[in-house]
Amino acid sequence: IRDVERSRGLGDVYKRQPISLYGCEIWGASYNDWNNKELDDIIGKHSYPFEILHTRFCKWSLQVNSKCTNALCKSELGWFPLMISVCIAILKFRLHARNSSKNSLIFKASSAEKQSNITNYYQVVRKIVNDNNVVLDNLPSEQVNKLVNNTRKKLRDSYQKCFFKQIRVSDKVPSKCREYMKVKHNYCLEKYLLKLNCNYRKSMARLRTSCHNLPIEIGRRFKVDKTKRYCFLCKEKQIGNEFHALFKCKMFDDERKKYLDKLGSINEQFKNLSLDQIYLFTLMCSDDNIMIHIGHFIHKIFEKVDKIPILDDNCALKEWFKAH
Repeated sequence: IRDVERSRGLGDVYKRQPISLYGCEIWGASYNDWNNKELDDIIGKHSYPFEILHTRFCKWSLQVNSKCTNALCKSELGWFPLMISVCIAILKFRLHARNSSKNSLIFKASSAEKQSNITNYYQVVRKIVNDNNVVLDNLPSEQVNKLVNNTRKKLRDSYQKCFFKQIRVSDKVPSKCREYMKVKHNYCLEKYLLKLNCNYRKSMARLRTSCHNLPIEIGRRFKVDKTKRYCFLCKEKQIGNEFHALFKCKMFDDERKKYLDKLGSINEQFKNLSLDQIYLFTLMCSDDNIMIHIGHFIHKIFEKVDKIPILDDNCALKEWFKAH
């Protein structure tokens, strides 16, 4: 069983470094991207080998498939790209080199490279620090630690800003993010990952990251216009999205009734909420007493969906979408 809390321990940045980031303070500065990309673009890039490994580990922890959007997996776990750790390792190594003895080879190499005209280690560090007023040479130890911590915080804050801008503001927001942006407001580990059991946690993660077999996602596979991805689970000609499955689709009337009755028995105020409000509450709830009922409800729905025979026949699915 994949325990997310243990996964976070195994996947802690500082425990991963000896393996996936070994020597990154040297090879991390050798990527050509440092020459022609902005720092935010470098940090947000998911195609570096160590980031690919990191992303696979995130998806393994969440138990979602490889099609799940990379950035959403990391944000659900509250993990930042490993490139931030690479940047900090480069900065610390540069500070170590400049504070070494002037007779040491590492100091002489650092001095020689600083004076060269090509893109070099010093320029990469300057790009990471991004503050011309900061003096990198001969810093006292307390200022070194302060600079490193401030740079790490600045890089993380910048990544968060870019992440939320991407899923909320940009005109090129991936359609998979349109549901996620409604419920993700803080870049942190989601509470349900620590509170729910393995099956309920997996179902909740699949729902929040749009990594499921509902028509809205299956239609994407066949490049069906999103306005025509009708539900193939019921006879109602409605878009088969997450809201429809949870609160409209006739196939899940029994599960829905039990869920809504349970919410009403816990708190009478739920009876006065609209289905849209209950939908958002379902995706965002952090109440320990209610979370387990939400997990059970979503798990039962996906359990039914995943057993639908048509999902095993791509030709039949393609023909169905064409006919409707």
